[in-house]
Amino acid sequence: MSANYLAANVPPGKNPADYTYVERRADLLDRVLAAGSRKNIHQARLADVYGVSSAQISKDMARIGDEVADHLTDDIELQTVAMYEHTVEQLRAEGRYKAAWDVHMEFLDWVDYSPEPPTTETDTTEMVQDDVRKLPPETKRLMDQWAGTDHEPHEETKPHVSQE
Repeated sequence: MSANYLAANVPPGKNPADYTYVERRADLLDRVLAAGSRKNIHQARLADVYGVSSAQISKDMARIGDEVADHLTDDIELQTVAMYEHTVEQLRAEGRYKAAWDVHMEFLDWVDYSPEPPTTETDTTEMVQDDVRKLPPETKRLMDQWAGTDHEPHEETKPHVSQE
């Protein structure tokens, strides 16, 4: 069974050398998130903090990466929307309306939200007689030409074939 290092609790005040592997990995994840990238932390120093080898820290980082990826794919849509809503709510509570608006607009851009453009095509398959009067004149003319001809064009619409 895998552990969710994003949700694991690290006991405050506990010596890091006494952490369980789950607590150590949760703390490592917190440090990575605070640093912005795993490249911004020094594994050899952390090995000393936790009383383990640098190789163990490397293994921990690999497991953290695997677990975070697994948990992100489980509920990514829900997590994303929850984070967005929390962020906007927090900014609004702080009176930072412009920042909340900016987050909202960035979110819409990120999800590539754009309203559906109105369709310009007219589907006449289920049109009632009254609706036909609303069609453009050119469309009505074409419908009249095709009406009752079993979809064969009238003489005037057939392409001209040379008699030579």
